[in-house]
Amino acid sequence: DHLPRHIIPKSVADLMDLSGKKAICTGAGGDGLGQAIANRLAGSGADVALVGRTLSKVEHRVAEIRDRWGVKAYAIEADLSDSNQVHRSVNESTELLGGLDIMINNPIMMRGGLFENHTKEDIDFTVHGSFSMLMYGAYAALQHLLPQGSGKIINVSSAAARTAQNGLVVYGASKAGVIGFT
Repeated sequence: DHLPRHIIPKSVADLMDLSGKKAICTGAGGDGLGQAIANRLAGSGADVALVGRTLSKVEHRVAEIRDRWGVKAYAIEADLSDSNQVHRSVNESTELLGGLDIMINNPIMMRGGLFENHTKEDIDFTVHGSFSMLMYGAYAALQHLLPQGSGKIINVSSAAARTAQNGLVVYGASKAGVIGFT
Protein backbone atom coordinates (compact mmCIF):
# COMPACT_ATOMS: atom_id res chain seq x y z
CA ASP A 1 0.00 0.00 0.00
CA HIS A 2 1.68 3.18 -1.20
CA LEU A 3 -1.05 5.63 -0.27
CA PRO A 4 0.16 8.43 2.05
CA ARG A 5 -2.37 7.71 4.78
CA HIS A 6 -0.22 9.39 7.42
CA ILE A 7 -1.15 12.80 5.97
CA ILE A 8 -4.93 12.40 6.26
CA PRO A 9 -5.28 14.06 9.69
CA LYS A 10 -2.90 16.93 8.83
CA SER A 11 -3.89 20.41 7.70
CA VAL A 12 -2.47 21.90 4.52
CA ALA A 13 -0.44 24.32 6.67
CA ASP A 14 1.10 21.36 8.50
CA LEU A 15 1.92 19.64 5.22
CA MET A 16 3.63 22.79 3.94
CA ASP A 17 5.68 23.40 7.10
CA LEU A 18 9.29 23.79 6.01
CA SER A 19 10.65 24.90 9.37
CA GLY A 20 14.28 23.89 9.68
CA LYS A 21 14.66 23.25 5.94
CA LYS A 22 17.39 24.95 3.92
CA ALA A 23 16.59 26.05 0.37
CA ILE A 24 18.42 27.64 -2.54
CA CYS A 25 16.40 29.53 -5.11
CA THR A 26 18.05 30.68 -8.34
CA GLY A 27 16.75 33.50 -10.48
CA ALA A 28 15.18 35.12 -7.42
CA GLY A 29 16.42 38.71 -7.67
CA GLY A 30 13.82 40.07 -10.05
CA ASP A 31 10.05 40.48 -10.03
CA GLY A 32 9.19 37.07 -11.44
CA LEU A 33 8.70 33.50 -10.42
CA GLY A 34 11.99 33.10 -8.53
CA GLN A 35 11.20 35.74 -5.92
CA ALA A 36 7.65 34.40 -5.59
CA ILE A 37 8.97 30.89 -4.92
CA ALA A 38 11.57 32.23 -2.45
CA ASN A 39 8.78 34.04 -0.58
CA ARG A 40 6.62 30.88 -0.44
CA LEU A 41 9.55 28.85 0.90
CA ALA A 42 10.34 31.49 3.53
CA GLY A 43 6.66 31.92 4.37
CA SER A 44 6.53 28.18 5.01
CA GLY A 45 9.47 28.46 7.42
CA ALA A 46 12.51 27.57 5.29
CA ASP A 47 15.78 29.48 5.48
CA VAL A 48 16.69 30.58 1.95
CA ALA A 49 19.64 31.59 -0.18
CA LEU A 50 18.68 33.64 -3.21
CA VAL A 51 21.05 33.43 -6.17
CA GLY A 52 21.12 35.91 -9.02
CA ARG A 53 23.44 37.82 -11.29
CA THR A 54 22.70 41.32 -9.94
CA LEU A 55 23.69 41.44 -6.28
CA SER A 56 21.82 44.66 -5.47
CA LYS A 57 18.53 43.14 -6.69
CA VAL A 58 19.11 39.91 -4.79
CA GLU A 59 20.02 41.83 -1.61
CA HIS A 60 16.79 43.82 -1.95
CA ARG A 61 14.73 40.61 -2.16
CA VAL A 62 16.62 39.09 0.78
CA ALA A 63 15.85 42.15 2.94
CA GLU A 64 12.15 41.87 2.02
CA ILE A 65 12.11 38.17 2.94
CA ARG A 66 13.91 38.68 6.27
CA ASP A 67 11.56 41.51 7.22
CA ARG A 68 8.40 39.75 6.14
CA TRP A 69 9.05 36.16 7.23
CA GLY A 70 11.73 36.38 9.94
CA VAL A 71 13.82 33.54 8.49
CA LYS A 72 17.50 33.46 7.67
CA ALA A 73 18.05 34.66 4.11
CA TYR A 74 21.24 35.20 2.15
CA ALA A 75 22.06 36.96 -1.10
CA ILE A 76 24.48 35.19 -3.43
CA GLU A 77 25.75 36.75 -6.63
CA ALA A 78 26.43 34.38 -9.51
CA ASP A 79 26.29 34.28 -13.27
CA LEU A 80 24.40 31.02 -13.69
CA SER A 81 25.64 30.67 -17.26
CA ASP A 82 29.08 29.89 -15.82
CA SER A 83 29.30 26.38 -14.39
CA ASN A 84 32.09 27.37 -11.99
CA GLN A 85 30.01 30.21 -10.56
CA VAL A 86 27.02 27.89 -10.19
CA HIS A 87 29.10 25.41 -8.17
CA ARG A 88 30.58 28.23 -6.08
CA SER A 89 27.13 29.71 -5.39
CA VAL A 90 25.65 26.36 -4.36
CA ASN A 91 28.63 25.61 -2.12
CA GLU A 92 28.51 29.10 -0.57
CA SER A 93 24.74 28.92 -0.08
CA THR A 94 24.97 25.48 1.53
CA GLU A 95 27.67 26.67 3.90
CA LEU A 96 25.75 29.81 4.92
CA LEU A 97 22.50 27.91 5.36
CA GLY A 98 24.15 25.09 7.28
CA GLY A 99 22.97 22.48 4.80
CA LEU A 100 20.79 21.95 1.76
CA ASP A 101 17.35 20.34 1.57
CA ILE A 102 15.71 22.02 -1.43
CA MET A 103 17.16 23.35 -4.69
CA ILE A 104 14.84 25.50 -6.76
CA ASN A 105 16.43 25.51 -10.18
CA ASN A 106 14.99 28.56 -11.93
CA PRO A 107 17.63 30.17 -14.16
CA ILE A 108 16.60 31.95 -17.36
CA MET A 109 18.24 33.74 -20.24
CA MET A 110 16.48 33.72 -23.59
CA ARG A 111 15.93 35.52 -26.87
CA GLY A 112 12.51 35.41 -28.42
CA GLY A 113 11.34 36.19 -31.89
CA LEU A 114 10.52 34.36 -35.08
CA PHE A 115 12.61 31.23 -35.42
CA GLU A 116 13.51 32.00 -39.03
CA ASN A 117 15.12 35.25 -37.84
CA HIS A 118 17.25 33.61 -35.13
CA THR A 119 20.98 33.45 -35.55
CA LYS A 120 23.08 30.54 -34.32
CA GLU A 121 24.10 32.80 -31.41
CA ASP A 122 20.43 33.45 -30.52
CA ILE A 123 19.69 29.72 -30.51
CA ASP A 124 22.80 28.87 -28.48
CA PHE A 125 22.06 31.68 -26.00
CA THR A 126 18.50 30.47 -25.37
CA VAL A 127 19.34 26.76 -25.15
CA HIS A 128 22.17 27.54 -22.75
CA GLY A 129 20.07 29.98 -20.72
CA SER A 130 16.94 27.86 -20.54
CA PHE A 131 18.37 24.35 -20.31
CA SER A 132 22.13 24.00 -19.79
CA MET A 133 22.20 26.45 -16.87
CA LEU A 134 19.52 24.40 -15.14
CA MET A 135 21.59 21.24 -15.55
CA TYR A 136 24.57 23.02 -13.96
CA GLY A 137 22.42 23.81 -10.92
CA ALA A 138 21.09 20.28 -10.59
CA TYR A 139 24.57 18.82 -10.84
CA ALA A 140 25.97 21.24 -8.24
CA ALA A 141 23.10 20.49 -5.83
CA LEU A 142 23.56 16.74 -6.22
CA GLN A 143 27.10 17.05 -4.89
CA HIS A 144 25.50 17.91 -1.53
CA LEU A 145 22.25 15.95 -1.66
CA LEU A 146 23.57 12.53 -2.70
CA PRO A 147 26.09 12.16 0.17
CA GLN A 148 23.40 13.05 2.73
CA GLY A 149 20.89 10.72 1.09
CA SER A 150 18.04 13.24 1.00
CA GLY A 151 16.79 16.45 -0.56
CA LYS A 152 14.73 17.74 -3.44
CA ILE A 153 15.63 19.44 -6.70
CA ILE A 154 12.76 21.31 -8.33
CA ASN A 155 13.49 22.20 -11.95
CA VAL A 156 11.29 25.01 -13.27
CA SER A 157 9.98 24.58 -16.80
CA SER A 158 7.30 26.52 -18.66
CA ALA A 159 3.92 26.12 -20.32
CA ALA A 160 5.84 26.91 -23.52
CA ALA A 161 7.29 23.40 -23.25
CA ARG A 162 3.87 21.88 -23.92
CA THR A 163 2.10 24.51 -25.98
CA ALA A 164 3.71 26.26 -28.92
CA GLN A 165 3.88 29.99 -28.41
CA ASN A 166 4.63 32.46 -31.18
CA GLY A 167 8.17 33.77 -30.90
CA LEU A 168 9.22 31.23 -28.25
CA VAL A 169 10.11 28.16 -30.33
CA VAL A 170 13.68 27.74 -29.06
CA TYR A 171 12.68 28.60 -25.49
CA GLY A 172 9.79 26.12 -25.59
CA ALA A 173 12.01 23.36 -26.98
CA SER A 174 14.58 24.05 -24.27
CA LYS A 175 11.95 23.92 -21.54
CA ALA A 176 10.63 20.66 -23.02
CA GLY A 177 14.17 19.42 -22.49
CA VAL A 178 13.88 20.44 -18.83
CA ILE A 179 10.80 18.22 -18.51
CA GLY A 180 12.67 15.33 -20.10
CA PHE A 181 15.69 15.92 -17.87
CA THR A 182 13.57 16.08 -14.74
